Amino acid sequence: MNHNEALKYLITTLAAWPTDVDEAPDLPEESGWWWRELNFGDRPVALANDDFDRLTREEWSRARREALGRPTDWPAGARILVQNENGMWIFGTMEHAEPVEDGGWNADIDRYPGTWLNEGQAQGSTDIAGWYWHCSLVTRDDAMLDDLDLDEPGEPRDNPCDQEPSPEPSDIIEPEWMVEPAADSHYASMVMRIELTEVDRQRGYAEIRLDPYRMADFYGIGGGPREQVFKKAIRGTSKGHSELQVIDDIRAAIDRWEQMVLEGDRIRRV
Repeated sequence: MNHNEALKYLITTLAAWPTDVDEAPDLPEESGWWWRELNFGDRPVALANDDFDRLTREEWSRARREALGRPTDWPAGARILVQNENGMWIFGTMEHAEPVEDGGWNADIDRYPGTWLNEGQAQGSTDIAGWYWHCSLVTRDDAMLDDLDLDEPGEPRDNPCDQEPSPEPSDIIEPEWMVEPAADSHYASMVMRIELTEVDRQRGYAEIRLDPYRMADFYGIGGGPREQVFKKAIRGTSKGHSELQVIDDIRAAIDRWEQMVLEGDRIRRV
């Protein structure tokens, strides 16, 4: 393999860059490339060949971003960005949408009114190791706060699909939320009821997805930095971030939240 061929191979087969040569995945013997450590200090791992060429994590990460092809220029009115199964990125003016099993995205117009836009569409790739198109949804607020972690684009986003396609829209039953007073508390215990489908009756239980979007919607948190604080606090260190990094991310969102409050009614759309 030449340099470009090796890079393309890594993009489509390597979901996470190894931190130790002994844990690095095997490469095709005929490729002519092998894993090596660049020094004995912080032990960075690179890919090298007999021609003294090498591939680093930074180049691999940059190439994954380029292959993903996610646009950065948001059209006026766009609130979300998703990628279809064919790699096409599409903006929408609604607050939320759900992927469907056969491809594409469904927006519940009654709950989240809006339309899909022709502006800003861009062709990307889904042939990237560890990347799932149905976990590609990102909001404008996420993008503004740089909450995309694209150094590791194979890491699934905070999307309620959780790497699994959602059921067809006709199979989705909207749950009924109820609030009951909790004894000796100014809070309330939350109870959710959902109508059982025939499948639920056969297997003896129903699954209720308590993702950040559902919880934020129930509590009326709304979007923007307020929702960022909520999601990051719930997620914690589950994405591999340190406790201090999580605190820094939450603090950045709070700072922006405070700034928006101070700006108040002085902001006008032009």
